[in-house]
Amino acid sequence: MTRKPAIYAATLSLLLLAVYWPGLHGPFLFDDYSNILNNPLLRIDTIDFQALKSAALSLASGPLNRPVAALSFALNYHFAGGYSELAFKATNLMIHGLSTLVLFWLCRQVVATPAATSHLNPNRRWLIPLAVTAAWALHPIQLTSVLYVVQRMTALAGLFAFLTLGCYLRGRLALAAGNRPLAWLFWGGIAPLTFTLGLYSKESTVLVLVLIPLFDWILLPEQRPWRLWQTLNRRSQHTIAFAGLALLVVIVSGLTSHFAPQYGARPFDLSERLMTESRVVWFYLSLILFPQLTRFGLYHDDIPISQGIFEPVSTLPSILGLLILLVTALSLRKRQPLIALGLFWFLGGHLLESTFIPLEIAHEHRNYLPSAGLLLALVGGVAWAADSQQKNGYWLLLPLVIISL
Repeated sequence: MTRKPAIYAATLSLLLLAVYWPGLHGPFLFDDYSNILNNPLLRIDTIDFQALKSAALSLASGPLNRPVAALSFALNYHFAGGYSELAFKATNLMIHGLSTLVLFWLCRQVVATPAATSHLNPNRRWLIPLAVTAAWALHPIQLTSVLYVVQRMTALAGLFAFLTLGCYLRGRLALAAGNRPLAWLFWGGIAPLTFTLGLYSKESTVLVLVLIPLFDWILLPEQRPWRLWQTLNRRSQHTIAFAGLALLVVIVSGLTSHFAPQYGARPFDLSERLMTESRVVWFYLSLILFPQLTRFGLYHDDIPISQGIFEPVSTLPSILGLLILLVTALSLRKRQPLIALGLFWFLGGHLLESTFIPLEIAHEHRNYLPSAGLLLALVGGVAWAADSQQKNGYWLLLPLVIISL
């Protein structure tokens, strides 16, 4: 590690500790009780295989039971000598700090790709990872992922998702270089491991399988298989695109059929949730871009359900707005790859918890992974404005934003 990243890491770590210190002494909340405090299998007195196995399989959260997160709770209990709020929340903060460093490393891989470097001032390129990670780490929307203990599941999933994306991109760049087979094999071997750890922390890590091809398509358009796509005739391209669309329809239909019966326990059906979530995603976006403390909270149960595309009236504009965001990302893919990637990252990060699964309508921790993408798009836009207009003063906006956060 060179001196600059080391100084940055130390400074940001101190800032995170200072910002979160008061909250480390706060109480357990909400689902902390059912998953942690009232779970006797987490109260391990000795470190042995059977105790660790029972603790790891003790949660009923998600189809995979999230054993990595459960095991971390058990180890917290053992080494703290009980349910210490400080110990549990400090561990969450350490995970958040580690996620911040990994995100910084991931963003450095992003700006090192050919598509990104051709659009950036090489003397200012290092500012992008710096600004994205500082804003992401200190943003108040991350608070529930850090101080709400049970959402360590989300924080661990984010950590391993960032690791998987970074390892994949590092290996892909080594493969593109053509003369680094050992590096490609090394990073390519780590990525499945980190992906698996993420899945067993929280199932939302599966979104990495959506983000990886998006990263590849936008940042490495001249590499295979995208280069091969350009050699196909129009008929072949249309055939493959149609087959892909048909497969997507089959997958979505299967998922919606699977989850539809579970809506019986909710005061809304599938179509109502989908319409409502179009407004919720814009609510999340507003919290990230225009944060106001009075709008943040552990619960957002006051969001009205959309009964139709005009009820409430904001439903249709929200749906159209998401489509416009998607089209904007597509149109900027070649001209402004960082903005395009950031928008796809944000939207792709909400494909599970903000679509068909019958969960509660809104929670801020669902933005732990997606918010990094939106901030990348924002910082990429500042970089573009500074370079295109030859005004470095635009960069001064970023420290002001970070200080305000």
